[in-house]
Amino acid sequence: MNTHMIFKKSGAQVFYGYKIKPADIRQCLLKLTDLSGALYSFSLRVIKNERPRKKLIIDIEMAKGFDPGKYEPDMYLHELIARLKKISRNFREYIRHVPAEFFPELYFHPYSNVQFSYQVYSSKTKYFL
Repeated sequence: MNTHMIFKKSGAQVFYGYKIKPADIRQCLLKLTDLSGALYSFSLRVIKNERPRKKLIIDIEMAKGFDPGKYEPDMYLHELIARLKKISRNFREYIRHVPAEFFPELYFHPYSNVQFSYQVYSSKTKYFL
């Protein structure tokens, strides 16, 4: 497992007035049940609409040899959110205020197969676990 991260400044994103830090997400991802050794990297995507509203999407690139189809994103998303709420006051407040249609999403991708549409997403930095 690659343990270094690449940051541009803090890499933090602001949602509804609350900063969400990639370092907090990384810390919680590494503690997710049954994923030890299965994670290679993650990226944060931010979808903005015309209102302006933002939606946080976490894309996880699986380590070589791990099948993303074996993992249920919703189960891990709820565990990730619970862990983030414990360590980050900003995340606790953000998750309380986020409308249901802008609730965060989590996706698993095969190794070396994460691609983004640069017209839609404002943040595409890849963080290594």
